Amino acid sequence: MNVAARDPWLRDHPPEITFFGGQFLAAETPSDSPLCDTLRRAHQAVTGKYLTTEGVTYGADMRHFIEFGKMPCVMYGAGDIRLAHAPDEYLPVDELLTAVTVMAAFLAEWCGVEGGRLAGRAASLRLRPLTHAEAQRRRVRRGHSPRKGADLTDGTG
Repeated sequence: MNVAARDPWLRDHPPEITFFGGQFLAAETPSDSPLCDTLRRAHQAVTGKYLTTEGVTYGADMRHFIEFGKMPCVMYGAGDIRLAHAPDEYLPVDELLTAVTVMAAFLAEWCGVEGGRLAGRAASLRLRPLTHAEAQRRRVRRGHSPRKGADLTDGTG
């Protein structure tokens, strides 16, 4: 608070910090909840594989949604948790694209997008990464200027 006391505005409006509790506060969404069921269906529709539900023993932001936002939440994503927040952390692009595709299918069903259930629709949600040149062309079409010296044909620059 010493810094706030030296500033005229902060002196009259001192900052307030609220501590929400332990960093590793437990949180849980029942595995038979509509949220979990919809995610399992989306995952299976996209990958053809059954999605298992399991608890984890590490801290995650899920607790904020459940405990303070009073809304259901699940953790789902790509990659290997053993590589997270470590030197040389990485994520295989194909795993990222699969997770994005599953989330798109999940959101389509959860939000009631026309067509209802996912059966037969997952194939139309397949994603692929853009090449550098494709990304540059899209930026130009949207009115963004490419970086000076960028070559829109061979993906360099």
